[in-house]
Parts: sequence; structure tokens; C-alpha cells
Amino acid sequence: LDYGVNGTNTFDLSYNDTYELPADISNLVGSYSGIGGSGFGQETVQFVVNEQGLYAGISEYGCEASGYLVPRARGNVFDVSISFGPEPCAYANQTLMGNALYHPEVNYLFMAAPDSLFTGGVAVVANKVD
Repeated sequence: LDYGVNGTNTFDLSYNDTYELPADISNLVGSYSGIGGSGFGQETVQFVVNEQGLYAGISEYGCEASGYLVPRARGNVFDVSISFGPEPCAYANQTLMGNALYHPEVNYLFMAAPDSLFTGGVAVVANKVD
């Protein structure tokens, strides 16, 4: 890539076959700890996913959120809903819809959901701790 200002940047890409695994809710069951972020900032998050794909948790600043994860028909991808509680949540009393991927080799769950206007949204990267 050459942006013309700071010179040329290079990078290498390689295919990660994690997507080829089947999406299985049983792989997600457990407790998670990680970072949630949006255009408003980031904070640590803790949540628990149950056998039905329902989850609930709280952030370090007291934002409560809950939702569900549903396996998609193809690939290791889940549809995700994130329903936020009242303030101090950045998206207070809103539900965002997006996608998630679980990486079993490193026990990480990645979630991303845009807001309804596609001008912002949230991203969560969390490690499965049990």
C-alpha cells in the first residue's frame, strides 16, 4: 500500500480455516472476559453464555447487556443480538444486531454489531475463561 505521505507499507495475509468449522453453540458455553469498544471508547466486559446461546453480562462502568447467539447455516459464524440496559450504556436501551465468530484454538469470541444507521456500533473481543 502506498498512501503517498508516509511511504509504502507492506503486510502478509494468510487464510485461517477457522471459518470452515461448524457453528456449534456448545463450543460457546462458558464465562468470558474481554474488551468491548465503540466510537465512545472501550471498557472491560464480563459475560456468560448458556447452552441455548443466551448471554448476559456487565462492563466495568456498569453497563448491563444481554442477548443471544444463533449458529448460521454455513461457516463458523453466529448471528448475535446485543440488548443494552439503561445508562451508562453508550447504546442505552437499544438492541444491535450483528455477527460473531468463535476461535476454538485460542478460546476467543469476536462479536461486532453496527447501530441502526450504520454510523457506529460495538465490537467485543473476549477470552473464554472456563
